[in-house]
Amino acid sequence: MTRRPAWPQLVVWMEHAVRLDVVTAQQAARNWLRSRGRLL
Repeated sequence: MTRRPAWPQLVVWMEHAVRLDVVTAQQAARNWLRSRGRLL
C-alpha cells in the first residue's frame, strides 16, 4: 500500500496561485496607472 505525499501537488497549486496573483496585480497596476494618466 503506497501513499503518495500531497506536498508536490500543494506546491504546484501554490505556485499557480502566486502566478495568478502576480498577473492580477500587474493588471491592477496598469489600470491604476491608466486612470492616473487620464487625471493628470
